[in-house]
Amino acid sequence: MRSAVKDVLGVDVDESFRPRIVAAKDIATRVAEENLPMVRLRQPDEELAQREADGYGRVFGQSALAKYTWTTKELLVSAKTWRRQATKMKRPALTSDEALRAVLVHEIVHALDDARYDIGKVMAGLRTVDAIQGFNGVVEGHAQLLARRVCEKRGWASGFDVFTANIGGVPEGCKSLRRGPARHLAAQGAMLASPYVAGESFMAAVEASGAESVVRVPRTARQPGSPVPTGLVVGPAKRPKSKFASPAALDLCESWFPAETWASGRMTLPRAGLEASMTRLGAELTKKALDGRVTSTSITLQPRADPNSKLVMLALHEFVDERSALDFFAAGTELGKARDEDMRRRMPRCGSWNLTSESIGDEGWTATVERRKLKNLGLEFVATSVRIARREMVVEMVFSNEPVETAEVKKRVAAVIAALNPK
Repeated sequence: MRSAVKDVLGVDVDESFRPRIVAAKDIATRVAEENLPMVRLRQPDEELAQREADGYGRVFGQSALAKYTWTTKELLVSAKTWRRQATKMKRPALTSDEALRAVLVHEIVHALDDARYDIGKVMAGLRTVDAIQGFNGVVEGHAQLLARRVCEKRGWASGFDVFTANIGGVPEGCKSLRRGPARHLAAQGAMLASPYVAGESFMAAVEASGAESVVRVPRTARQPGSPVPTGLVVGPAKRPKSKFASPAALDLCESWFPAETWASGRMTLPRAGLEASMTRLGAELTKKALDGRVTSTSITLQPRADPNSKLVMLALHEFVDERSALDFFAAGTELGKARDEDMRRRMPRCGSWNLTSESIGDEGWTATVERRKLKNLGLEFVATSVRIARREMVVEMVFSNEPVETAEVKKRVAAVIAALNPK
């Protein structure tokens, strides 16, 4: 693989850099170490942050074929996981020589990028969920772009395709599940694969477009073996034009809860994530609801002392026109009905009951307030969901186990709409 990388990309790989066969738990440990600093951004309690990072590591370790780890500068390979994935996914070609080479080339590109830019240092400097997700897309997308190039030149393209298809793939046995759960698993898989698939498309566009669509990309970023640095800024001409002051509305929501006792996190919601949350509606209705979407941003807030006890969320979805926004609003109504029916029918002991719904509104906007009494693991609490449609914007608010009266909901909705200040 080292000679292939040098021949195709013109980059030397240190001869001492070799894969090391390890157990899945070893990969899990390294992944937890890498992700702990990012988890701390939203979870200041060290014990809880470590627990969350360990959980993420375990999940990743169960499916990871190989992992370049920037904490120890190693290429780790789990042979047992490789065989298990090939069996579970019914993809025997996953253990072929071509697939093996494709995975290792992908990981070698990570190592080359780390040597040049210090991935761990860059990640440590990121302070938002958006920044982390964006950089992850750059890193994985760049590795995919160059690995594909090497594999195509060396005749390993079939192995690259099998490896890529396995990312976020659904195990063969899950295809016999009911349509709803099967769709949900498929959507979750698509979200997992998004940094690889969308990231590769993005990096290919960056490489092809150069300075026309990208600002502050140094020459080295377009040379083989180097990723686009985090200073990447998409040129103004390529950015979607927002008609609303979404950051101001998120700031307002954050101000309602003292930073000393509430932790907050913001992110841009990817389409794959929204599709995963809407699988109960089916592909056609989901597509109709999302096709006119321009962007979605959100903020979540949780008590620092006990993050699992409460949750407050504000999500802002902007659309190209009012008709598209109303389609999304209507889809949300149908989704709520479908979920309630699923809860009552399939999980009566840990579902929802005593649902109340009312419409509120004012000039230029309409809103629905739904309250559900929920029970989960012996706990009973009220969750209030609010959906607002105004012009090209749909606003969603959730107060889970955070009491809020209807009069207060109206005041907060009006304040958010005022903060959005449509242009």
